[in-house]
Amino acid sequence: MKKANPMIVSLRDQILATRARPRKVVPVEVPEWGLTVYVRCMTGLERDRFELAQRKEHGDIRPRLFASTTCDEAGVALFSEADFDDLRDLDANAMDRVIMAAMELNDVSKEGIEKAGEA
Repeated sequence: MKKANPMIVSLRDQILATRARPRKVVPVEVPEWGLTVYVRCMTGLERDRFELAQRKEHGDIRPRLFASTTCDEAGVALFSEADFDDLRDLDANAMDRVIMAAMELNDVSKEGIEKAGEA
């Protein structure tokens, strides 16, 4: 019987090891705030929570996407669910600028959001 080589890493382990890699981060110029804001790719858990929020009627889709993706230059999250009420008070045009960049980076479409909201 052939023994498995302990030095060969399984594909499963290689995939799981990618969790330690930094997520893609892109800058977004927000002239309304005079700031450069950064957005990052969502994790699977963040994406699941975002998609679940789309099916509920409590109106946290925009703050959830904003909080799930807005980060500093190093990719460290800046906001959490605890910030949703404060995020709802931000300038809508500025917030939408950041959200649009996050949607593009995370391949989230307006049509997908609308369709999920109907489900």
